[in-house]
Amino acid sequence: MSNIGLNTFEVEQCVACTNCFERTLSRRHEFTEIIVPVLHDWDNISLQNEVDRVTRYPDLIEGGTPCDKCHNIGLRVTQKEMKTVPQFLMFVMQRNQGRGKMLAPVEPPDEIVMTYSGGAGNTEKTCLFQLKSVVVHKGDTCDQGHYVTMVREPAAESGWIICDDHIIETARPEDISAVYDQCYMIIYERMAVVRTDTGDSTNRQIPVPGSGTEFSTSEQQFFHTTTPTERADHKKRQRRKCKKRKESAMRDDVIEAIKLNCRKKPNAVMRQVNKIAIKYRDMQTLLGRNWLNDVIINGYLEMIDLKSRNDDGQPRIYPFFSQWYQQVNSRGETSLRRMARLIDLAECDWLLFPVNTGVHWYLIAINPKEKMVVSLDSLQGDNATEIVLAVQVVRSLWKEKYGLSFDCQMMVVPTPRQHNSDDCGVYLCYFAYYLSVEKDVRRMRDIDSKKYRHTMIHNLYRGSFTC
Repeated sequence: MSNIGLNTFEVEQCVACTNCFERTLSRRHEFTEIIVPVLHDWDNISLQNEVDRVTRYPDLIEGGTPCDKCHNIGLRVTQKEMKTVPQFLMFVMQRNQGRGKMLAPVEPPDEIVMTYSGGAGNTEKTCLFQLKSVVVHKGDTCDQGHYVTMVREPAAESGWIICDDHIIETARPEDISAVYDQCYMIIYERMAVVRTDTGDSTNRQIPVPGSGTEFSTSEQQFFHTTTPTERADHKKRQRRKCKKRKESAMRDDVIEAIKLNCRKKPNAVMRQVNKIAIKYRDMQTLLGRNWLNDVIINGYLEMIDLKSRNDDGQPRIYPFFSQWYQQVNSRGETSLRRMARLIDLAECDWLLFPVNTGVHWYLIAINPKEKMVVSLDSLQGDNATEIVLAVQVVRSLWKEKYGLSFDCQMMVVPTPRQHNSDDCGVYLCYFAYYLSVEKDVRRMRDIDSKKYRHTMIHNLYRGSFTC
């Protein structure tokens, strides 16, 4: 077997009858990298599975012309044989979606095992590849941003070094976190052939998916004692468990990176959400049981606004800045005209008015379509004065924009109650997010405020709600 290029591998594929194993239609495919589409269901992504899919797993073909030898018109299966093994295995993450960028995380394992058949006697071999480097793309879209290279270095304190233009240094925790959610290219180096099995090519059974031959003994037993529905449910449960483990590990890494930067560079901007600059000192209010400040509240609501604009079929949200209450009290309802002049109020499902009394956060939400106003308060206060003021603001803007009067009714809805004196801002953000994904405001459930703080940290750090 020859090596054409350092990252080139060739796979010869033929179609075989599952009845008599007669082979036809032999074709050779050449790869320089494996393209991995990054979608919303990121928990399904496995680099090991992607390698097996290209080099090993057969594909089933239904129907078609009868077999020339046995005239069977049932299933055909593809058989794959490696002709060239690469020195370097390269994965390219396909993160572009429209004009945006998918930030769904992909966790590169330390090792990739390539099992393949090839050579005389249909010899089966297994190659071990070790993670060498990761190219990370830092930017809000795939069309703009900056590339850095992370290289595995056992001697480094963190196990990684980062190469950013002419700067080469030990990677920081936030750099390592970027490996998971912003990796663009992942490169593995071939270490050795670790196993060789030889079988008779004429008698070797084809590993048809569903036959059990490609599974271990325990997996075969599970396959034969369960129904397809039970196997599908089991697979879903395993994926959910895998997703939770990944989420937990990544959140821990992000939180540690936030804590480190809160100490080292509190005034550095972590995330820019439109005109709102969220600094690490602002993120510190999400740690422990601190009170959330205006920057976090406004930044999170702005992210919800951006999400609602891009998600077809989800409620359309427009949030007013948290300073609206003080601004209207001092300068009147007309002071918000500039803020809402570009918004079609009639197309919004909810207009959000966050209220900060100085010691408490809560949310007033007005539905222009249903002509309804609700008070979402985790302390379940009265809030009559603030509700009247929010309705007056909408009436004034409605009259100016459409020349019509605006009347609405108060709707009392059950809201979760906070369990301490510190999490009112967290509940406000949860209420706002709930309204952006659910249409029935009366089915709101309670949350674990500590976990939701961690969720908010992760969302703000990544600039998306994919997790």
